[in-house]
Amino acid sequence: MSAKANYFRLGLFVIICLGIGVVIIMMLGVFKSFEPRVLVETYADESVQGLDVGSKVKFRGVRLGQVKEVGFTSGIYETKKKTADRKGYIYILMELNPVKLKGMAPRDGLNQSGLDIAIAQGLRCRLKSEGITGLMYLDFDLMNPDTNPPLPIDWKPEELYVPSAPSTATKFLDSADHLLRRVSNLKIEEIIHNLNTVLTTMNAKLEKMQTEQLNNEATRLLGELRQTNQALLDVLRNPNNGNIQKDVAASLAGVRKLVDNPKIPQSIDLVCANLVKLDQMLNKRDNDLAVSLDNLRQVSENLRAFSEHLQQYPTGVLLSEPPLPSQPPRK
Repeated sequence: MSAKANYFRLGLFVIICLGIGVVIIMMLGVFKSFEPRVLVETYADESVQGLDVGSKVKFRGVRLGQVKEVGFTSGIYETKKKTADRKGYIYILMELNPVKLKGMAPRDGLNQSGLDIAIAQGLRCRLKSEGITGLMYLDFDLMNPDTNPPLPIDWKPEELYVPSAPSTATKFLDSADHLLRRVSNLKIEEIIHNLNTVLTTMNAKLEKMQTEQLNNEATRLLGELRQTNQALLDVLRNPNNGNIQKDVAASLAGVRKLVDNPKIPQSIDLVCANLVKLDQMLNKRDNDLAVSLDNLRQVSENLRAFSEHLQQYPTGVLLSEPPLPSQPPRK
């Protein structure tokens, strides 16, 4: 009986703990449901792949809340319009924590008039990617209002409204698509044809210019050759050229006779021998010249000493002795 009683107490304890846990969880959920929340909606004119209910909502990296609903504006605001007249925007409803919005909201609370001021200053909401996971989140930020205008709408939002801005990926794809459209619109074949025409015309003009230049230079060269030929003919036909030719012939004959003279080599040998002797004589006289120069230096020193003595005692040359010094008279 004691064993059964212990099992019963253990089971009862487990059931009581589970009940307390469920009650605590329910109480936390109830308390959380009573927390104040602010609903803000926006619209996107692009794909929201990776954005689901529960995705994060941030303001410059600070989490403000989460996405509550994702749908289409055509099923909320454009039900009475024709299909062709519907905008087809993506409807995104966000649930934000007002405690986190104290720095963004005015003092009297978050309202549309306060948001309109921030919107005029560039407040926008756009999609961003969380790394390489493919998940998306919404991020509020201040942007240039001129380059990021709000999407055109013709209805009044039911909740607070903040316009969206295209994501970075969408801007990149739009720019690439615009560039491809411009390239496709270019008339490539016509441009190539015009370019070939221009190149052909330029080539023809260059060939024509080169041909004309060569013709002009050839004509000028032929004219100069004609002038030179005429000048040579005039020189050859001049009657005075006979005497010049005779003088040149006589001069050449004299030079040939002088070169052919057998005494020329002997004279050259004699001159070379005399130069050798002169060089040897100058080498032998080097010592004698050095002695003579020393003697001249001594003579010059003696003359300098004699001139100084003559300046001091001019009469010494005649009297051979310097005069006696004068003595004062005796009293």
